Amino acid sequence: MADDCTPDYPILIDHGFRLAKSHTWTGQLDSSLGVVDIEIKLPPDYPQSLPEFYLISEGDWFTRLANIERSGKICWVETDDVIIDTSRPKDVLAEALGRVKGLLLREPAEQMSEIQRELVAYWEDKTTIKCFRSLLTANERSRPIVARIHSQPATGVVFADSDEQLEEWSKHLSYYDNRKINAYYLAINSAFPVPRITSRFKLVDFLEFVQEIAEAESALAFETWLRSKGLPAFLIISVKNTDESPRTLLLAEMTTNYSRHGFSRGKVPTSIQVDRSMSDSVNRRSISRIDSEYVIQRSGGVLQFQNRSAVIIGCGSVGSHIVDFLASAGIGRIDLFDGEFLLPENIYRHALGFSETHKFKVNGLAQRIGRALPHVNIVPHPEALRLDDQTQVASITSADLVIFATGNMQFEIMASSALNISGGVIHAWLEPLGIGGHVLGRPDVAKPGCLRCLFQPDETLGIRNVKSLVKPGINFKRTLAGCAGTFTPYGKTAAVRAATEAADLAGKILANELQESLLISWTGDLSFPSALSDQLSTDAIKLGPFNRQSSRLEVLCNQCRLATV
Repeated sequence: MADDCTPDYPILIDHGFRLAKSHTWTGQLDSSLGVVDIEIKLPPDYPQSLPEFYLISEGDWFTRLANIERSGKICWVETDDVIIDTSRPKDVLAEALGRVKGLLLREPAEQMSEIQRELVAYWEDKTTIKCFRSLLTANERSRPIVARIHSQPATGVVFADSDEQLEEWSKHLSYYDNRKINAYYLAINSAFPVPRITSRFKLVDFLEFVQEIAEAESALAFETWLRSKGLPAFLIISVKNTDESPRTLLLAEMTTNYSRHGFSRGKVPTSIQVDRSMSDSVNRRSISRIDSEYVIQRSGGVLQFQNRSAVIIGCGSVGSHIVDFLASAGIGRIDLFDGEFLLPENIYRHALGFSETHKFKVNGLAQRIGRALPHVNIVPHPEALRLDDQTQVASITSADLVIFATGNMQFEIMASSALNISGGVIHAWLEPLGIGGHVLGRPDVAKPGCLRCLFQPDETLGIRNVKSLVKPGINFKRTLAGCAGTFTPYGKTAAVRAATEAADLAGKILANELQESLLISWTGDLSFPSALSDQLSTDAIKLGPFNRQSSRLEVLCNQCRLATV
C-alpha cells in the first residue's frame, strides 16, 4: 500500500477523513453523546492486519462510551470474530468503519449497561504484582469480612466470609499465614455512573465516591466500621450487573502514611487515624473471584451440582478418569472406594502417575483433585467395599449417584442389588484391545433395566453377557508374569472414552433428564487379524467400527420383571 493511499480508500474521504501522516487518517464520527474525533491507523501490512480506530477527543470518554480502552482504542472486533479476505481491502475497511459507527451510536442506556460489564477493566491498576482472591459469597448483603495474607503461589490476600471457610480451603493448598487484615464487603444493588478514575483516589475522594454509589445506610455502616477498625483496610465493592451475569467485584486498598502523620506503625489511635489519612492514596486492585458460584459456572460446570453427591466404587483406570470429570462438573461431594495401591504397570492408563505408585489410589486422587479443585469435597475410603460395613453402606446409599467401575460384573451385580441405593446407578466397563466399551445408566433403582438383565443363560457356556462385543467364551486377558500378572489389555484413550460416556450420563441423571435405563455401547478399530476378527460378536459386527449406539435396556431379569408388574 502506498503512503499516498488517498485514492484507494474513497470511503474514508466520503466520511470526511483526511490522510494526516503515513497510514494514519483523522476525522470525526457521530456518537450517542455527540461528535467525537477519530484516528484510523492502517498497519503497514494492511489488510493482513486489521485497521485500528482510536477516539482522540479530550476527556475520559471510556467511562461514558463502551468498548473503548484507556488509550482511546476502540475495540470493534474480537480476535476470533472476523475472517479477513485480503483480496478485498476496501470491503474490510468498510466493514470496520460500519462496526465502529454502530458502537458509537448505541443509546446511552445500552452504553452504560455495557460499561458496567467493562468496569473491572477501567478500575484495575496494573502496576501491582500482588494477587488478590475472593472466596466470598457475592450477594446483596454488605458486611465485614475476613482477609488473610498468603505468600504462595503469589504474594497477596485472600478474602472469605469466615475463618472456617479459609481453613477449609487452606487444607488443600496450605499457604496462608496468620496475619489478618481489616476488610469490608459493600454491595451495590443498582447501576451507577462509572467514576472518572484516570488517576488515583485520595481517601477523602474515595469516601465521597462510596457515598454516591451506595445506599445511605450501607455507606454509613461502612464508614462507621472503617473508623472503628482503622487503616490499612480493604473494601470490596460488589456491583450488581444489569443482566443476569455474576456480580462484578472491585477492590480498593486504603493505606496510611504513619510517619508523615507523626506516628509509629501500629501506634495511631483508630479514633483519629481515618481523619489524619484523608489525603493518603486509595489503590485500585485487581481481584479474582475463586468462589464456587463463579468458578463453576465460568468453567463450564453446573452450579446446581454443588449440592449433589456421588460415590465411585473402583478407582482404576476408568474410575480415576470418572473422578476427574465429575469433579470438573461441579459435584460437591465425591466418595471414592478402592482398597488397592496404584501399581507401576498401570500408570500409562491411570489418571495418577508414577509418583503415586504403591500408595492407595483413592488417597492420591483425593490429594490431586483437592489441590486442583478445592471447591470439591473428595472423601477417600482406602478399603475394599464390604456390604456388612454399615458405615460404608450408609455413605453409599445416601448418595445421589453411585458409579461402579470395577470391571467385575459379578461383584457389581451383587452389590447393586444388595445396597439400598436411593439415587441413580451407573456401570462402566471396557472390552479388551480397544474393541469398545459400555456404560449402563439407571436413573432410579425402582426403574426396571439393571446390570443383571444383560446376563442370560447359555446352554453351552452358562451365563453370558448378551451385549458383549466378543463371542461367548472368548478370553482376551493377557499375562506378562504368570497368573498373578493377568490383565485386560486396553489403553488410556479407551479408559478416557468410557469415563467420558459415564460422566455425560451422570450429568443427565443428576439433572433429572434420564427417565429410563439406558445402555450406551461403542466400538473402536475392529480391523484385527482374521484370527481375532472371527471372535467378534454379532453385535460388534452389526455396529461396525468406530460407531456408537444408545438403546433402552430390555427387561430380562426376574427382579426387573417383578418391578414392572
